[in-house]
Amino acid sequence: EYWLGQEDLWRNPKVLAWTPWQRVATRRSFVKKPLEEYILPIASQAAAMIKRAGGYLATGAHGEQDGLGTHWELWSYGLALTPLEALETATIDPAHFLGVEKEVGSLAVGKLADLVVLNGNPLTDLRQTTNIRYVMKAGRLRDGTTLDEIWPATKSYGAKWWNPEPMLRTDVRADDYWDRPIPKP
Repeated sequence: EYWLGQEDLWRNPKVLAWTPWQRVATRRSFVKKPLEEYILPIASQAAAMIKRAGGYLATGAHGEQDGLGTHWELWSYGLALTPLEALETATIDPAHFLGVEKEVGSLAVGKLADLVVLNGNPLTDLRQTTNIRYVMKAGRLRDGTTLDEIWPATKSYGAKWWNPEPMLRTDVRADDYWDRPIPKP
């Protein structure tokens, strides 16, 4: 709830492009409250204690907000961890949990790597993790905003059927605008 209160999802063009507008609209009711009203700082400190004692953490989401949930958990870890430690909770630490840290989880010769290229540096600002330039998945490079394929072929992602353009308008209209009869010429 903390991050839903912090973010104005209705004004986030990437969220609106990839999430049905009805789901975004239902999340507008969350109220912005101070961080101290949440258990988040305590949970983040506990996680930092585990990691710094040699334990592993894993970042993930549970459907709170498609596309942002994992970032929000990463940022939450960042309340108590350094940015590098927080990034490890989304890379090498989960690979360890799955027993595949020799195959994935970090960049090294011989490892498999789906990766994200960022426009900003998450080591100086962890919130740069959403400032995505490119995504490489299964050997295909995609634009980080449109998901159009860039390499090895050029191919448009295509229409997003779940969000008709008129529903994403942010101008001010009367409540009965859509109920008015269409004037006859």
